[in-house]
Amino acid sequence: MKFLFAVIVSALIFISLDDKVGQSLPLDSVSTSEQLSQMNIFQAVILGMVQGLTEFLPISSTAHLKIVPVALGWGDPGVAFTAVIQLGSIFSVVWYFWQDLTKIVIGAYKSIVTSDYQSPDFRMAVGIVLGSIPIILFGLLIKIFIPDFDNSALRSTVAIAIASIVMALLLGIAEKIGSRKRNFEQLDIKDGILMGLAQALALVPGVSRSGSTITGGLFMGLERATAAKFSFLLGLPAITLAGLVELKTLL
Repeated sequence: MKFLFAVIVSALIFISLDDKVGQSLPLDSVSTSEQLSQMNIFQAVILGMVQGLTEFLPISSTAHLKIVPVALGWGDPGVAFTAVIQLGSIFSVVWYFWQDLTKIVIGAYKSIVTSDYQSPDFRMAVGIVLGSIPIILFGLLIKIFIPDFDNSALRSTVAIAIASIVMALLLGIAEKIGSRKRNFEQLDIKDGILMGLAQALALVPGVSRSGSTITGGLFMGLERATAAKFSFLLGLPAITLAGLVELKTLL
């Protein structure tokens, strides 16, 4: 309940600062390269710390990368910077889950060689691959049909606040009614697909990627630790791809 209260209070702060956004974020009206040219090293370091602190909690790191500059009177760093800065989190996740990742990759390879397509490692690998498709597909559609996503209504502080409140409520409900009986070894391909669909919700600003996937996992009866672990493994392909794609726009 304390977490739910904190998220709702944070969301209300988003709304209260909505009028300030239009006055204090001149970077919204310029290109990505111009946005970054107006950002100094100190600002980048602070935003990096914000990203690092919020990425591994079920709260939206991208939302906080929007609100912190607002509160400090800086410009909105934009979608590209937000995506690229998450590459640092990827290195942390890979380092932390290195043993799990190598086990899954090696196990999946052996399963293919021996045609053992029912092994846990093979099912896990396929689940991660298939679960990554929804967010990648919808992300590409957004880039095609909403090219000026930085300035879209979805990235307004009010929209972010609403999304944060809704996700906080859903996470609270999932925590209450989820059976939390299934462990990591019981995950299958279907779980990967369903959590992949939940992950796609993170394309909505204010929706936490880990928050949406953990919420989905709890609704599916996964243990809290299992839902969190699979959430971070599932995010590796999509976050890495998004960061590398946006990195091209910054170079």
